[in-house]
Amino acid sequence: MFLIILLKIRASLLLWRKGIINIALLIFIIHPPVNIVYSHELRMLTVNEPPANYLNEHGLAEGYVIDIIKKLQQETGDTSKIEFVPEARALNILSTRSDAIFFSLSKTKFRENKYTWLGKVMSKKWQVYTLKASTLEVENIEQLQKLPVIVVVGGDVREDWLGNRQFTNLHSVTNHHQNVLRLLNSRIPAFVYEEQGLLHICKELNIDANLFKVINTINIAPVYIVMSKGISPDILNLWQSAFNKLLANGDIEKISRYWQSKLWDEFKITSDISNSILIF
Repeated sequence: MFLIILLKIRASLLLWRKGIINIALLIFIIHPPVNIVYSHELRMLTVNEPPANYLNEHGLAEGYVIDIIKKLQQETGDTSKIEFVPEARALNILSTRSDAIFFSLSKTKFRENKYTWLGKVMSKKWQVYTLKASTLEVENIEQLQKLPVIVVVGGDVREDWLGNRQFTNLHSVTNHHQNVLRLLNSRIPAFVYEEQGLLHICKELNIDANLFKVINTINIAPVYIVMSKGISPDILNLWQSAFNKLLANGDIEKISRYWQSKLWDEFKITSDISNSILIF
């Protein structure tokens, strides 16, 4: 009799433990830990556009915004591999998938409703470059429209921005390196780019940057980390919280100050820091 009672108690305990485990599993399914919710990999896309994001001499991702992204990955537990792709392809993926992140993208009114804008990371000047020996003058947008050709990178924001202003003299290439070489060989009269990118390319190609000059600044653009329009609200909230945290605790400003110093030491590029981000 005593043995039967013990067996019944044991059976009851086993059922109780099983019930607790089932409840725990149910809670886990309904409210899984944050790192489990977001454990699937995202499409982490960028373009070769130094000094924000580029591949260094060892083939590793490096840059001002790369450092911000790596901090965000630490905060969110994300392990997605950073992919370098042409900008036109990156924008196509961003528009057709719901799990993509792209950096860095200039914000314009034509793009505003196409993507989810996670956080502003810098501001850049768009400048018209020609050869130092050239007598070409461009004082306004109208004069720029009259040039025989303006070479831009396909998918780059400057292509969209100029195209939306009825420029009919645009010619697209794959990368900014081509623009630098074409201008150097006098195959084009000018191109639109930014100082820090030009100086970095000149260093890579062993070209004297003093061979070029700025003849006009046509825009100052805010630049963001962006996500697909249909990104999961949970993933967006996680990354948005992480970005806000890095702003609040000073981590983004530390990265900005490091790159401000690096840009001056290596390229003699002057830059400012406003609201924790670089302006150059």
